[in-house]
Amino acid sequence: MTLPTDWTLLRTIPAVETSTNQTLSFAYKKATSTSETLTVTQASAARIYTNLVRLSNAVSVSYIQSCEKTGTNITSISSTKPVTPNMVIWGASSILWNSSSPYGDWSSSPSTLDYYSLPQASKQPRLGTFVDSSGAGERTFSTASTDGSNNAMMCGAVEIVGDEVARKGDIPTKTSQLTNDSGFITAADIPSAGAWSDIVQSATITEQGTYYVLTNRDAITQVAGNPSIVYWDGSGAAYGTKYVYSTVVDGVFTLYEFWAIINNSGTMTACYNSAKCENGVWTRVKSEEPVGFQYKKITN
Repeated sequence: MTLPTDWTLLRTIPAVETSTNQTLSFAYKKATSTSETLTVTQASAARIYTNLVRLSNAVSVSYIQSCEKTGTNITSISSTKPVTPNMVIWGASSILWNSSSPYGDWSSSPSTLDYYSLPQASKQPRLGTFVDSSGAGERTFSTASTDGSNNAMMCGAVEIVGDEVARKGDIPTKTSQLTNDSGFITAADIPSAGAWSDIVQSATITEQGTYYVLTNRDAITQVAGNPSIVYWDGSGAAYGTKYVYSTVVDGVFTLYEFWAIINNSGTMTACYNSAKCENGVWTRVKSEEPVGFQYKKITN
């Protein structure tokens, strides 16, 4: 096969039978206008098929050797699309086809691949082209014929690198599809939240980790609670973040701070301090006064 000089031949898959010596070739050129003419010449007169696919903003085109497959006495051929962030274009050929019109089209699995070939109403589309924007995995290309006797098939693929032809199928839509190779947070990295405890005055903590505590909880009044975050390493004492708020009642300004504590032996409690300012004079009201609380573990 001879191509024009401005075309680059990537690969010709050799014939796998001698009756027709049918080959399959992949070539490309950078378009210089909106209308391109291609003339392909072969050594001796025989049938010849060409399918053209035009792409925008393609940066490079390369042949994927691992996708090349051949076979005989078959009506379908399978290969595997590798993991790649780019679009792949497949070519598949068959030496035999249905002998009467309508001749039938190629089919593919998955069926979502874009398909291009001769109009099967008037031509035998022995060459099929498939544009593949799906994720990695097995691909199967099948002829319209159900009789594979004496048939020979082959397929191959090229990878297209470019902004507008990036593959969409491999873009994750949920954390369970991610791996941690590039430092992504995966589903396995997201801890399951523990259950809330009952409202208690104290609790025994047996696992190191970070705990979310709602202080100032009351089993009767069901006060919403003031948050405190505390991390316990399993040995030393730990003091949680303090939640501070103030009130003004009858001209008296009162300041409160609530926090959680885990002591060396793992006993969790919650308490608060308070002080009031009346007529410009500050007075301590409560000092480390115990309060009810709820808690749950949020991380290890």
